[in-house]
Amino acid sequence: MYYNSIRANIEKELTEAKSVALSTDEWSSRVQESYLSIEIQFMNENCTLRRFTLCTEGLKDERPNAENLALSLINTMESWNLREKTEAILHDNARAIQLAGQLTEVPYNLNCAAHTLQLVVQDSLNSVKPYKSVLNKGSDIKLKLAAKAAINRRFDLDTPNLTAAHFASFYDPRFKNLDHETPLMRNKIIKAVKERMEALSADSKENNKINNEKENVSALSFLFPNRKNSHDVISQLNSYINMLQIHHDSNPLEWWKNQKERFPLVFQEAQKFLGIPATSASSERTFSTAGQILRARRSALKSENVNTLIFLAQNSHVET
Repeated sequence: MYYNSIRANIEKELTEAKSVALSTDEWSSRVQESYLSIEIQFMNENCTLRRFTLCTEGLKDERPNAENLALSLINTMESWNLREKTEAILHDNARAIQLAGQLTEVPYNLNCAAHTLQLVVQDSLNSVKPYKSVLNKGSDIKLKLAAKAAINRRFDLDTPNLTAAHFASFYDPRFKNLDHETPLMRNKIIKAVKERMEALSADSKENNKINNEKENVSALSFLFPNRKNSHDVISQLNSYINMLQIHHDSNPLEWWKNQKERFPLVFQEAQKFLGIPATSASSERTFSTAGQILRARRSALKSENVNTLIFLAQNSHVET
């Protein structure tokens, strides 16, 4: 079956992925049936962003709520063996899907940057009603102040907690100097990065130990241990920090493709955060596909058939 062939190839890629991020959104068909679309994105070993549509699941309840949305997300992760690999879930600012993301207990529960920016614009314009007053002398200052306040509030820029955006900025060679952060926050981010990398290094050493125990080793091997990565956490982190920051127009993925062998531990963490999408645009594209499939004369399609057709259309780029 064509579906099974495409799914098998996607599963193969996902097996090799170190970490993934999900993007999701809820929408309704012509006959007011609710669906939850779930897309996936990750950064592979070739420093390429890979995207797939995992499912478009019909929601049984008439009104989607946090519990059934969370259940759909969890079932999808388990169906694709992604429970331990999912680093973040991206969605719009609707309260139900925000709560659903929290219920999944995925490390990072994120709002779509594009949708958040739209809310910033709305908040700013609402502060200077009627809108025509924006054209009046002096109101532009009021609008700028309102926009600044809305950006801080909507993007939670003043939070003392570390977010996925903080880590993503550090692992992005265009912004790794963290010039946009306060010295206090900058030190906090670097300290947290070091702790994460030390934990990653410890896990790596434990796995190597287990693998070595399974292999035949010489009697003198304890005199000549494999010293590779013995100083990685400190030296890699310091070397990465001391490298020149690249121009903001440069391609960070291309940079990592050329530097990943030099900073293998840093690269593993970079894969986690640079693979997280900033917006849920992929879900919007799925909606467009769904609109073409669920035309007026096909509005009675069963939800499982809708899922299959959208899956095939959205993943048509996958080689079989």
